[in-house]
Amino acid sequence: IAAAFGSPLGGIMFCLEEGSSYWSPSLTWRTIFSAMISAFVADIFMAGIRTGSPWGSLTNPGILAFGNVTGDENFYRIWELPFFLFLGLIGGLLGAAFNGINSFLHGVRRRYLTARRLKILEVLLISISFSTVSFWLPRVFYPALCRERNREGCPGDTSAVEEFMIQFYCPDGQYDELATLYMNSPERAIKYLFHTPSAQPLSSDCNFTPEALILFVVPYLLLACWTFSAFIPAGIFIPSILAGAATGRLYGHVVAWILERVLKISSKHATHGMYSLIGAAAMLSGNLRFIISITVIFIETTG
Repeated sequence: IAAAFGSPLGGIMFCLEEGSSYWSPSLTWRTIFSAMISAFVADIFMAGIRTGSPWGSLTNPGILAFGNVTGDENFYRIWELPFFLFLGLIGGLLGAAFNGINSFLHGVRRRYLTARRLKILEVLLISISFSTVSFWLPRVFYPALCRERNREGCPGDTSAVEEFMIQFYCPDGQYDELATLYMNSPERAIKYLFHTPSAQPLSSDCNFTPEALILFVVPYLLLACWTFSAFIPAGIFIPSILAGAATGRLYGHVVAWILERVLKISSKHATHGMYSLIGAAAMLSGNLRFIISITVIFIETTG
């Protein structure tokens, strides 16, 4: 965790919450030094690999870096705290559902998928299903989800997210919003969800379309549930963060609709990217049943 997320303190807290039934001061010091060294060595090598800067420049903490959350991305009002709390409730419910489905699938596999060839066939079926959904879902809804690549007039620095946009079958100068979520690497898709600026009013072209978010998060969550307990090495951290980020972004869209259309509140409020970040943390906490370590990891990962 310290090397992957550039989060030595998060790695220590994760060990304390998850892996230990006994803890001592000497073990604390060993864990601290090992986490620091791990993060330091990963930073040295990733600086030269990722940016082309001289080795050892210490500019890229973490192999999976989600970018710093700065400026308007940090803005919110005190009366929005209940919305954040309800998003945490949604993350917990989704996490519980995820774990429940996994437990059910694990029981089915133990009962019926006993032969080696059946296990291999299931893995092939998962691969084919994910590839089919990732390609044909954007293709079926083309060109409804094509958006203008030029983000002129949108708030914040839009150049940082333009590199993530995938044209797919859209005309030149446009990108496919759904294909961008499916066909980017998970790390790039998470950055795209976290840092794409949102704007007021809700109808602005700067905002995600809720249709694209729904068409991504529902199939992705179901496929992630199916994949996680299959007979292949598969992690839960990144899928949970990505699904939670998309859920949070969709929730932010709903909150903006309530504020602008129902309550008639036109003042500045939290961006959809902030809801995306909180949704990712809530989803991961709901899946893993950790609180402190997840909070520390996100603080260190996003600056």
